[in-house]
Amino acid sequence: MIYTAFIENYLGNYDVDLKTLMTIGTPYNFTETNIKNKSEMLADFIKGKEAIPTTLHMYSVAGTITYDSDELVPDASVSAGKYIYQNQAASYTEITVTGEDAQHSDLPTNDEVVALVKEHIESQTDSRAKPNKIN
Repeated sequence: MIYTAFIENYLGNYDVDLKTLMTIGTPYNFTETNIKNKSEMLADFIKGKEAIPTTLHMYSVAGTITYDSDELVPDASVSAGKYIYQNQAASYTEITVTGEDAQHSDLPTNDEVVALVKEHIESQTDSRAKPNKIN
C-alpha cells in the first residue's frame, strides 16, 4: 500500500523509471471480503491510478491457507489491487501461493514467493547491471 501511495502521489517528482513492482499479501481493501464495499483507501487508489506508469509490470502475490485468506488478509482484499493496476500498468499478474507456509507472516520466506522474487525482480536487476556484450 505504501508503494502504491508513493507511486500515485510522489513518483512523478523523481527521475525514476519504475519497471516492476511486486507486492506480497497487500490488503488493498483492508479486511473487507466484498469488493462492493470499497474502503476509502481503495477508492482513493482507484481514483489516482492514472499516475501509475503505463510501463510498469505489476505482480500481486496472495497467500491462502483457508482458500480465502492467509489468516490475516482476505484473498479478496489482495485481489482488489487489480482495480488499481489492471488496464493502467503494462501488465498486472495475480499469483496465489498455498500451503502451510502461506500464512501472512510466512509469505516473505515462503520458497515459492522467494522464487517469484528471484524470477521477476532480481533477474531484472541482474540483467540491468551486466553490460551487453557485442561480438
